[in-house]
Amino acid sequence: MQTGLNVQLAAPIDAKQRAEWYQKNGISPDGDGVFTEMPYGEGPVVRDTILDQVSLNAKRHDVPNLTTREYTPRIMVYVGGGPTLKHFLDEIREKCESDKYDVFTSNKTCAYLLSKGVKPNFHIIVDPTQKKVKDLEYDEHVELVLGLQCHPDLFEFAKNNNRKVWKFLAASITNDDGRNDREMAKDATWSGDPEILGIGGGSM
Repeated sequence: MQTGLNVQLAAPIDAKQRAEWYQKNGISPDGDGVFTEMPYGEGPVVRDTILDQVSLNAKRHDVPNLTTREYTPRIMVYVGGGPTLKHFLDEIREKCESDKYDVFTSNKTCAYLLSKGVKPNFHIIVDPTQKKVKDLEYDEHVELVLGLQCHPDLFEFAKNNNRKVWKFLAASITNDDGRNDREMAKDATWSGDPEILGIGGGSM
């Protein structure tokens, strides 16, 4: 039976191809295979900016903290942007409408799905740049989950547009002077909201 489906499996690269890739990108692993440099440039903002934003946003007691859950029967689905996304809209729509799933999107993917009549459960942003406000420019009310390192304008936009928003910490930054975002995030907790979710990983 012919299905019209064309599947290609990628073969792993060999040692020579790997060495060529390392040379092309100007990196090399140490003896243990650990990279001391990565093939990309500076981040979108400097560490001090991330720390300042974490400090400011942690004090926003008008935005509730996202807290941990030991268990949920719902399955988390993360939908990222990419060229194949348009081929899975029906499947994503079914999951968004089902009570078996929590569907998360990030950045412009949320607005794209909404434009196709697909409403995700949550829109998450961890990017620390101010331009991410543009990713929130849609009319639907999708719950927002914003990292403390996000630009304060995102929180203001959410507040001014009556969006439901939660804050959490994607812990990653310790500066040369010893300041770190984990300590700053403690300002988010208080008697009325004593816990905040923190995950390791980074600001992006």
